[in-house]
Order: sequence, then structure tokens, then C-alpha cells
Amino acid sequence: MDGSRGAAAAMVAEELDGEEGWEVVAGCGAESRMEEKKQAVLELLREDALSFLPNQPSTRDTLCRALTMASRHVVTVQPGFSVSPQSSTWHTGLLDCMSDCSVCICGAFCYPCLGCQVANAMDEFCLCGGSVAMRTLYRTRYNIPGSILGDYYSVMCCPMCALCQLKRDIDYRREQRTF
Repeated sequence: MDGSRGAAAAMVAEELDGEEGWEVVAGCGAESRMEEKKQAVLELLREDALSFLPNQPSTRDTLCRALTMASRHVVTVQPGFSVSPQSSTWHTGLLDCMSDCSVCICGAFCYPCLGCQVANAMDEFCLCGGSVAMRTLYRTRYNIPGSILGDYYSVMCCPMCALCQLKRDIDYRREQRTF
């Protein structure tokens, strides 16, 4: 077994010595570096063929193992358990318009302005402020229980109240520094 492995390494070294796959396109400046690498690999294979010791990994095996280990991905983030986000609620009810009179007045007399304020607060397009999508986005972002259907009915049945509720909740979360 010892002699056959050493003889195989010597044959590989001789085959590589005559290989033309080592050649590099002329003129790119890498010919000498490639020749040096070729000679280094051939020398390691010849050395392996001459100094084979039983029960010791060959130089070739060591090189292959090192290259394989170098190409593996490294775990940079350890897996862990995740805490489920806590459920939240609306700070005020849908019909609590009088809890913040300035928001109520703005919603009653300048509904588009209030919609733009809400959309700007959420970094969205101005005309989306009073939409079902905006209410659903806010509700899911802050884990407020509900459904898209509930959001739809809130916005369609009482758009001013739904938008005022959203604005009051944004203001409350800003005060709490959770927005």
C-alpha cells in the first residue's frame, strides 16, 4: 500500500510536469507567477512520493483538506430563540376624536392635510395617508390585533375617525419614543 500510494503521487507529479493546462495567455504578466506555482505544486507532490510515512496524511491530502476548509462558510450569527413580539393596542378608540381636539379639527376641516401628515410620519407617499393600506401597515408594524377587513370597514365607514385615530396613535408612540 505504501509503495503504491507513493508511486501514484510520483506519476501525478510527472503527468503534471508535462501538462499544458498550466499555461497562461502570453502578455498578461502572470506567466512567471504561474510557473512558480506549478513548480511548487510539483515539488510538493514529488516530496510526498519520496517521503511517504504510513499512517500520516500526505502533503497533498493536507493541502486538499486546507483548501476545503477555507472554502466553507463561517457562521457569523449564532441561532437563538426569538421572543415573539408583544401584542399592542390602539392608544385611543376609533370614536375618541375629542381626546385630541387639534387632530380632530384638522381631520374635520382639512382631511387631506392630516392624511399627508400621517403619510410623512410613516415615510410614505402623501396621498396614501387615509388609505386602508396605511392603516394595515401601521397595525402590522406595531403588532396591533385586527384584520384587513376591519381596517377596510374603519376607513370606508368613518374615514375621518380612522385617520384621526391613526394620527393620535402616531403622536402617542412618538411621545413614548417607540415610533
